[in-house]
Amino acid sequence: MKTLLTIDFKWQENEKHRCVFFGILDTSEERQKMHALRYQIYSEHDYIYAEDYPDKIEKDDLDRDGKCQYIIAKFEDNIIGSARIIKDDYLPIERECFAFKEPVAIANIPRSSRVEIGRLVASYRPTKNNNYIPRHLIMIGILKSIFLLTKEMNAKGGYAFIKKSAFNKLQYIGMPVKRIHPYKQIYRGRILEKYFNKKNDPVYPAYFIEKDIEFFFKKLFENGIIFSKNSNETYQFLGLNPLKLLIFRLSLKIR
Repeated sequence: MKTLLTIDFKWQENEKHRCVFFGILDTSEERQKMHALRYQIYSEHDYIYAEDYPDKIEKDDLDRDGKCQYIIAKFEDNIIGSARIIKDDYLPIERECFAFKEPVAIANIPRSSRVEIGRLVASYRPTKNNNYIPRHLIMIGILKSIFLLTKEMNAKGGYAFIKKSAFNKLQYIGMPVKRIHPYKQIYRGRILEKYFNKKNDPVYPAYFIEKDIEFFFKKLFENGIIFSKNSNETYQFLGLNPLKLLIFRLSLKIR
């Protein structure tokens, strides 16, 4: 893994700091473990037909065709989270998943400068003693690392399709990801048929603009409310309680 970001945290006040590392997948062993984690998370949530994956590895044609780059999160040499960044002439969300009118903000971005974010998964209990990584820490770290990589790729914005429950988490922390509506779901494949058809947790098409994401992460990691900076791209997680979150979200209004 090429490390882009390190976040340390404590499980208990009297315990030592522990680190979660975030970065770009760069070995075949990491790739295999990432696909195994995706299978584990998707099967636990009943998003896939487990019988279709006898090797317990979740991957699709986009993974096989080499059209993705991957961000992973590692804790004690275990992969505990991942996401993929897709670069293509027409992105899967448009071709296979939803019919919608292109948002004006995205229409102003050349196709060569658009990406799609997908397959974001996280395992919050990485040890056998039932200790949990702090809520939202893995998701925030992966998304921050995605931003660092897409900035290198000169991406200006893009798409994602996202579960209602996950979208609500992003809204909770104030991340500027916007729903697209109206839309029509057109997905007809088997791979994510169950994922797309959970009535109590529907899937939304969404978009983001890179400059808005940059402002969000600058505020999140540099205001000393939720994270404190230890060194270059190394941060201490200070906690995410409702009061801190309120102060942080108020800070987003100040540009």
